[in-house]
Amino acid sequence: MRGVAFGDGHRPGVQALKDAQETAGLLPGVWLGRGLAALGLTAGQTVTEGQMELVYGGGRHPDADRMERELLADGADPGHSLSRTAG
Repeated sequence: MRGVAFGDGHRPGVQALKDAQETAGLLPGVWLGRGLAALGLTAGQTVTEGQMELVYGGGRHPDADRMERELLADGADPGHSLSRTAG
């Protein structure tokens, strides 16, 4: 994730990715590709740090957290594995 998000450089660990990219003069990543519509994403949207952590760190949908919140708000059982339901 560091190499993708920070151009093979090293960002200070305490600094948010967006802030570190701005300080280093790096543009934020954007979503590209043919499968974006299936994921509910739009080409050119900025990739957030949270989305990167979900995709690269957990192999999950980039908006899994939002999807899980919506399922819970709609009455899903929090004891049930939402990752299978949301995925």
